[in-house]
Amino acid sequence: ASTKIFGVASLIALTAAEVKEPTAELVVSYSTTEIGALVSAIYPAYDGLDLAQDAIFDVSVYRVAYMSGLAGDLTPGADLQLNLSGLLIIPNRANDLMTVSAFLHEVTTVSDDAPTGAINCTGVTVCVPNPDRSPDAVLGAILAASMGMVTIAPDFIGYGDSVGDWSKYLLAEDYAIATLNMHAAAELLVPMLHSGAGVSSKMVVAGYGEGGYAALAVHRESLNEEWDEAGIIVTASFPSAGPYDLSAEFDRSLAYPWFITQPIYVVYMAFSYSSNMLYGVESLFGGKEAENVVLWFDGSMDPDAITALLFEDEQENNENTFLEVFEKDMLELMVAGTATEFSSALFNNSLNARWASVPSSPIRLCHGSADQDVPYNNSETVMTDLEADGADITLQTLDTCGTHAACAPLCLQHTLLGFQAYTGIEEPTSGKSTSGHFFSVTHMAVGAVVLVAAVFAAVVYKVKSRKNYYLFEQLP
Repeated sequence: ASTKIFGVASLIALTAAEVKEPTAELVVSYSTTEIGALVSAIYPAYDGLDLAQDAIFDVSVYRVAYMSGLAGDLTPGADLQLNLSGLLIIPNRANDLMTVSAFLHEVTTVSDDAPTGAINCTGVTVCVPNPDRSPDAVLGAILAASMGMVTIAPDFIGYGDSVGDWSKYLLAEDYAIATLNMHAAAELLVPMLHSGAGVSSKMVVAGYGEGGYAALAVHRESLNEEWDEAGIIVTASFPSAGPYDLSAEFDRSLAYPWFITQPIYVVYMAFSYSSNMLYGVESLFGGKEAENVVLWFDGSMDPDAITALLFEDEQENNENTFLEVFEKDMLELMVAGTATEFSSALFNNSLNARWASVPSSPIRLCHGSADQDVPYNNSETVMTDLEADGADITLQTLDTCGTHAACAPLCLQHTLLGFQAYTGIEEPTSGKSTSGHFFSVTHMAVGAVVLVAAVFAAVVYKVKSRKNYYLFEQLP
């Protein structure tokens, strides 16, 4: 087997002694010049943002296979023996102990659209990530690695190598299982792949949309004692435009179903919860719909195809009645505000509450104020509630980008600017610092970076912390 890397066939595979040991295959290597070109290819309309301005290192991209339980035999998911996968991106810098950054991917219903399916170099000269497959996470991961961090982009459970397992959409603990175990995989692989390099126990997490929810979920779950064995410390999170308040989001769907711009994701969430946490799909879906949702969310159908099927019976009457797929008795209880297993599950997985302790590391939110797919009040709720608890949390509000998709590049820039504080080399255990060559470069650019960040923040961003703001507050 081989992969085409800018015209050069190459393959690296690591076979470990134990089943749980991870493997890695080199997919592609990018120079800093090529990384700059990727921005134009994936975000041509936002090329002026110069997202690659801090690209210092060439990087190598690996496809990694690993298993749950790698972070510890007593950690959540260890007994499930899940086959997991993701991209591991390593900067070309030797003899360093590096911080890890995790970029978590946006929502998709197609298993191949996860990060490991985004880069296919077979038969091509220049290998560019597919802009339709997790572009924010994959590009963000490449850019973060080029700044000097070992970067991971895990496929969520139900994607990549774990196809066949039920997708774990908006289930907080399962994002931690995929991400923290991949950090453990990186700890084992990086020294073998790049001689003299190592991985710190410290990690920053970021993501957009579902990836934003996942980033904040990993931050929250990492504070639970079940993850103590892993010894991984989340030093900062950069969640962007995520549906953090699941209870409020579902209530909004019940109250104003005709204003839900992406109803399939409400159904997807209910399917995920019913198949993973409750009493089977029939607990939330009635009649033939229980059979339909299993087919819709098997990892092969894209959102447009599922939407067409979801409204197939209603299109003739021009009605928006996606709630009809739900089991009627359950729906009546939810509308009446009666507590159910589903409402309890939504509350437990809402990220504005149920933190084991007040996070000591910063949370840096980003969200577009006009976002109709994932309403802005999700970020305001998290901001208000966690700030009241004493958390170090800020919210950068984007007022100029409009749609959910259009704000993604701006939030990515917000994240990368924030990463400036976390790209230094960690102090080696021997006590000898090896960071001189890196800081000699970055210190020269600190003044310019700070100026760019300040000007950009003044022009594009505005910090808001208004309470009880709802996108549809003017609706009856």
